[in-house]
Amino acid sequence: MRAHAAHTFSTLVWLAAITLLLASCSQNPPSGPASTTSSNARVAHLASPVSPSPGVYATAKDAGIAGAEAKTGYSYANPVPKDTSKPVLSGGDVYGNTDTSAGLDAAAVRLGVDFDGTVTCYSYVYYESGSWHYTTPASCELQPKSPWPRGIVQVNAGSSCANVRHAPGLSAKVVTCLKSGTSVSIDAVYPEYVDGHIWWSVNNSQGWIANDLLIS
Repeated sequence: MRAHAAHTFSTLVWLAAITLLLASCSQNPPSGPASTTSSNARVAHLASPVSPSPGVYATAKDAGIAGAEAKTGYSYANPVPKDTSKPVLSGGDVYGNTDTSAGLDAAAVRLGVDFDGTVTCYSYVYYESGSWHYTTPASCELQPKSPWPRGIVQVNAGSSCANVRHAPGLSAKVVTCLKSGTSVSIDAVYPEYVDGHIWWSVNNSQGWIANDLLIS
């Protein structure tokens, strides 16, 4: 009887040990999510390539107008009709060297939204494969806070930081890395399209940063 009790006790101890081992294994986090988080951080750190627009356009301004129309659902009108029943896009200032032989291949297009003229839309466009395209999304806002020369904008890099590089392009040396919320000034220097990104010179020639890391 004693031998049987001892055997039963040892069996229970063995089962308890196995149960404890399995429980501790199930609490160990798998390696997948950790690597995914790291990958996402790197994407924000480097900036994501621009999304291709659904159409191709002959001029930078045409591409910019199309980008703002896609964002707002409003049509472009110049001049603005007096009896329109809903807001329309108007104007169309273009900043950038749009001579495709110059090789800069990028521009910003600024449009107004009428009725009251308080909303401004910014489209960012690039030249590739023989035509102009708009990046998505365009940015429309009451108080301008999107990249435009001599403007102040904030870095938007998620939980990571945004690389400022010595020259436009992903292979250029990193000068610094700015956290989200950091204010930067946009230099009065034409933007450039390199390595699938539109780049701006910032902070009095401190370096170049990708446009998509400056869009809120």
